[in-house]
Amino acid sequence: MKKEQKAKIVGINLNYLMADKDFYRARKKFGSPLFVYSEKMLELNCEEAKNMPDAYGLTVRYAMKANSNKTILDYFDKKGLHIDSSSGLEVERALAYGINPRKIQLSTQDLPNNLSELLKKNIIIDACSINQLKKIGKLSPGREISIRINPGNIEGGSHQNTNTAGEESCFGLWHTQTKQAISIAKEHELKITRLHIHVGSGNKKEVWKKVIKSALKYVNILPEVKTLNIGGGFKVRRDVIELISLKEIGETIKKELIKFHNTTGRKIHLEIEPGTFLVANTCFLLTTIKDKVKTKNYEFLKIDTGMHDLTRPALYQAEHGVMLIKKYENQTLKMKDVFEQIQKKDLTSKYFVSGHCCERDLITINKDNTIKEVELENPEIGDIIIILGCGAYTSSMNLKNYNSYLEPAEILITKTKNREFKLIKRKQTFKQMIQNEV
Repeated sequence: MKKEQKAKIVGINLNYLMADKDFYRARKKFGSPLFVYSEKMLELNCEEAKNMPDAYGLTVRYAMKANSNKTILDYFDKKGLHIDSSSGLEVERALAYGINPRKIQLSTQDLPNNLSELLKKNIIIDACSINQLKKIGKLSPGREISIRINPGNIEGGSHQNTNTAGEESCFGLWHTQTKQAISIAKEHELKITRLHIHVGSGNKKEVWKKVIKSALKYVNILPEVKTLNIGGGFKVRRDVIELISLKEIGETIKKELIKFHNTTGRKIHLEIEPGTFLVANTCFLLTTIKDKVKTKNYEFLKIDTGMHDLTRPALYQAEHGVMLIKKYENQTLKMKDVFEQIQKKDLTSKYFVSGHCCERDLITINKDNTIKEVELENPEIGDIIIILGCGAYTSSMNLKNYNSYLEPAEILITKTKNREFKLIKRKQTFKQMIQNEV
């Protein structure tokens, strides 16, 4: 591998540029398990998204369901990103954090009971079904709206549970209902000025050309549409870091938007909704080896977390890389060491990493739901295991208090010279866990 290629792959993990002793210092101060974020990584991902090529303007709208921590939302808001909310409560949460309602879009499967109140605050509303469109029209006639269209069977998503288009998905109006939607909008004097299409999470780059071509067919029959939102789902890997090229995707979409303008005279503003892309690889989950267990053919490392904190492996066999951090005083773990440790083939033993929940709680798992071996050098009880790629759909998508385990603390490694630890979420207490029970 060429030197510059290695730097590109490893350079995304600046959050690992810390001494081994600092992992243990963080554990001592905040406990284990512990979510550890990198401010520098947030900055790099944010800038890459904002610099995606576009033809006639670009808005980056953060899908806050990926991670709704106040510090994360505050950071993206200050960087000029807008917000995509998947529930009325997410809207209220963003508003509570001080985000301008005009920067918030609500695209939800379940319209909230206080929708009228939220619409009066001038949030953007995305109608995701015929019934939603009718309800919005009755509550707020005459307003500008977005509609979400399910374009049909475009393969999108790395797993069937992350597909949001096609006949087996209930997201959006089925594409044959577009003319009906236009009729309902006219009845309530609604202006359809925005179109939303999102086909799934974890898309391969070749999917995006199909998405934009399909989307522009519907833009063409919606003459008042000025903004096209193509959703998110920009694929990242959470074992060895390999980000999809937003520049490549952007150039593909840009060409199609220019073609559309040359044909119709209409300049369409582009929106994207990254969630995973922005935060997945900004965070690792710091855990501790609590036990070692041997069976006939396997050797397991049991750690002090599991599916309650990291649900993705159990939900859709998501793969997360793991690394062993030995306690060597004053030794610095550099980016090249991270890459070499993941790639090294002459390590002493192979292990399976398991969570502590009373289930088949595997952390290392293959896409076919079989257990996955990882090579680690002499792990011992008390050593630290870090789980890569835990910034998105991890803390925000946990199995809250399963087995009565408490939610862990979360910290941010700052960009300051001394790389300080900033607490951004306190560890849940036992009293907080049971306080609502009567």
